[in-house]
Amino acid sequence: MSTDTSMASPVDPSTTPELPARTPPPPPALSLAIRLSGAALVGSTALVFAVIESFLVPLRFHGVFLPVSAAMALIVNAGLTILAVWLTNWRITALLPGVVWFAVVVGLSRPTGDGDLVIPDVWPGYAMLLAGAASAVVAAYVVVTRRR
Repeated sequence: MSTDTSMASPVDPSTTPELPARTPPPPPALSLAIRLSGAALVGSTALVFAVIESFLVPLRFHGVFLPVSAAMALIVNAGLTILAVWLTNWRITALLPGVVWFAVVVGLSRPTGDGDLVIPDVWPGYAMLLAGAASAVVAAYVVVTRRR
């Protein structure tokens, strides 16, 4: 019993599925609004996390400082830098989270007129400043110099 494959049935064009048409790109104004919204989202997230990290600097457990704020600054700043470029597709926005974060942290590390201080002069405060600034700079460098 031999089967002849040369006599295959022809393909009926009415039964073949049609490929979906490509969706047109959004209008330039909508694209710009989406990008600016992404930048605003990342900037406001950096501001919120900078405040949270600043208030976590003096966190202690049985009298021992816990460097939770430094770990948060390291992870969040690097992640927000990458997210900023991914959301906006503009490389310059890689600087946005680091600049916002640094401005908030420097502002909160200065004493008020009454002498109140959010970020005290202890090693977790210095570790947070170093980790946050370094991670933002390194992530921005990696994202900006990466080839497309």
